Amino acid sequence: MEKLEQLRIEMHKHRIDALLVLTSDPHLSEYIPDFYKTREFLSSFDGSCGNLLITQTQAFLFTDGRYILQAQEQTKNTEFIVCHSPLGFIEWLQEAKIGRLGVDYQTLSISLLTKMQDVLVQTQIVDIDLIAPLWKKRPALPNNPIFEHSLEFACIDASQKISFIQEKLIAQNIEAHLLSSLEDIAYLTNLRGSDIEYNPLFLSYMLIAQKECILFVDSQKLNQALEAYLADHHIQIQPYQSVMNYIQKYNSLWLDPLKTTAYIFKSIDNTQVFLQENPSVLLKAIKNQDQIQHIKNAMKQDGVALCKFLFWFEGQKQSDELEVDKVLQNFRAQHPLYISDSFPTIAGFNANGAMPHYRATQESYLKIDSQGFLLLDSGAQYLNGTTDITRTIPFGHIKEEQKRDYTLVLKSHIAISSSIFPKGISMPYLDALARAPLWNEKLDYAHGTGHGVGYFLNVHEAPPVLSVFSTNSHIVEEGMIHSIEPALYRPKQWGVRLENLVVVQKVAQNEYGEFLGFEALTLCPFEKECILLELLNPKEIEWINQYHQKVYEELSVLLPTPIAKWLKQKTSPLSK
Repeated sequence: MEKLEQLRIEMHKHRIDALLVLTSDPHLSEYIPDFYKTREFLSSFDGSCGNLLITQTQAFLFTDGRYILQAQEQTKNTEFIVCHSPLGFIEWLQEAKIGRLGVDYQTLSISLLTKMQDVLVQTQIVDIDLIAPLWKKRPALPNNPIFEHSLEFACIDASQKISFIQEKLIAQNIEAHLLSSLEDIAYLTNLRGSDIEYNPLFLSYMLIAQKECILFVDSQKLNQALEAYLADHHIQIQPYQSVMNYIQKYNSLWLDPLKTTAYIFKSIDNTQVFLQENPSVLLKAIKNQDQIQHIKNAMKQDGVALCKFLFWFEGQKQSDELEVDKVLQNFRAQHPLYISDSFPTIAGFNANGAMPHYRATQESYLKIDSQGFLLLDSGAQYLNGTTDITRTIPFGHIKEEQKRDYTLVLKSHIAISSSIFPKGISMPYLDALARAPLWNEKLDYAHGTGHGVGYFLNVHEAPPVLSVFSTNSHIVEEGMIHSIEPALYRPKQWGVRLENLVVVQKVAQNEYGEFLGFEALTLCPFEKECILLELLNPKEIEWINQYHQKVYEELSVLLPTPIAKWLKQKTSPLSK
């Protein structure tokens, strides 16, 4: 019996008119353990963003512009209808006037539940998990060892961070703060793990009270040295599953509605709940100068690996999407501080590059043996930083229209990278600066221009977000690190995306206030042979030349002589 057929039988038994299946887990993570990949189990779609809505007669997959083509391809032999916008199910439910909507509250944020309740006034939202009984060979929860992120790299002692949270509690007269978000817990404790692929995190909860701190984690993940480390920082250890037993004793509790599940919220009795953002969110997003210097060192390491890869790739007469991923990973792994990739590498040749988050598999990949563009988006987790870079790389002869697309995207990249803006501005507003060169040509791309990046943490880190699609109103802060990655996609032909990581820095202070700008952190040349100089103005050419000079100066001394000579040619000045 097919999965949807079985599911619909269970829906009928429990009088559920529609079932919502979210890409989520009890920690509301972006990347989730295999145990929680219920959406993929039902639909076969394996992108990082997407939600399912299933009725007795229809099935929908809601995702965003990065994944539309991929979702259509992976669900083409199913009854799922692919819809734009991850939260588009709310509008659909509102119009359909669904009576009883089922959703697992352990995967639903307080914030989303509140939004749904406000809009779906005629719908009863029911906490129910109908998938667990159907998933007979469900993967186990991960149980990998935890390790310390040494103070040499973390730069701020865990006790100092926890004291900061406790001071916030005392100031607001709140007894305790519960953290569910794994990245915040890893940051505050200076611990890392590998329970989540690509993100150095471990399954846990953390309760910080005014005078105590408890880490809820499987003790099998800890060795004696880590137990002593936690004791030294006055962090108690309790079983992972026991968190609900402890939070009930507090009269007041601070929860982040975006990072805490509706299950926890609905399970709390006789406790005053304060719904506000985790204080650690902004604390970890703003990197200090020591951390920024470590990240700059990580960018050099990454730049060396990328130059070695590009030098290798240019010497190939043929390759394939899987091989380029493997070769680049091997070059990165040569550095002793490398831990893992920071996300699944996107290596899309020609038509596959037009799918923003395409991923090659053993079952489906392209050979690189003809002319065209390779879109390569990749990154690494090092002990001293997290990297994320995209380059569009020519293979063989490149058409004039491909060069034009490349140059327009580069103009967009330069437009935002070289911008100066007043302190206090909301980051999403800046996205228009990046899109302007493409908008002038009646072109656009269906995803954001940038995202925050963690420090040996998640490659996608809130609150920084550079996107016209975002409702995030966080202002730009000095010390934030995020990506700049404008793009242009020609479906079934090719894609162009050019991404650097940047850090926000102070540029000037005058009678009009403080002004900020971006310093490029990523070190890797752009492809001069793909640039149409007639489309660039003198300031844009100057920006490229200055960036290339920086790349050469920083990396050439770290590269073998043949590759350093190659880099000198790749970064030689442009001139009209």
